[in-house]
Amino acid sequence: MVSVSNIDSFIEKTSALLLARPSTTKISTRYSYKTFKKLSNTTTPLPALVFVKAYDPISGTCFSIKLTKINELSRVWSALGPRGVEMSKQTKEGSVVSVRQRGLASMMSGVNIEHEQAAHTVNPETKVPSVQVADTASIVIDKENVHIKNDASKSKKKKKGKK
Repeated sequence: MVSVSNIDSFIEKTSALLLARPSTTKISTRYSYKTFKKLSNTTTPLPALVFVKAYDPISGTCFSIKLTKINELSRVWSALGPRGVEMSKQTKEGSVVSVRQRGLASMMSGVNIEHEQAAHTVNPETKVPSVQVADTASIVIDKENVHIKNDASKSKKKKKGKK
């Protein structure tokens, strides 16, 4: 079993393993939370640990990673989804380039799912940013609040009583 310390490296190796053997590769997660002993002189609890493992029984290839931060776990879960994640790569010239990694779920299903970017706009009068999420709703970020505006036409309600 190869223990990988870098999340981007784990995602790349797992996606390569899934591309090679999508039907036999297994991905498992394990959660561990140990509380500190009351008789111990330490007062800080131990961090919660999440272990993610990708294993192919035919080739015997196994990659594992130990995660302690929630943003690391979120990144791995995003990679497991159909849309994948953005990863930064350093080129030979030394510049950093953002690369889109295909989602592991789309690799297993054999369907390529395109990633849609949200349209960011700024209202010139109020200088408040807003994000167009769907065709019918938009999110407006105020200094104190976040507002969701639904631009869909009003639904027709049934009138009570006789026709």
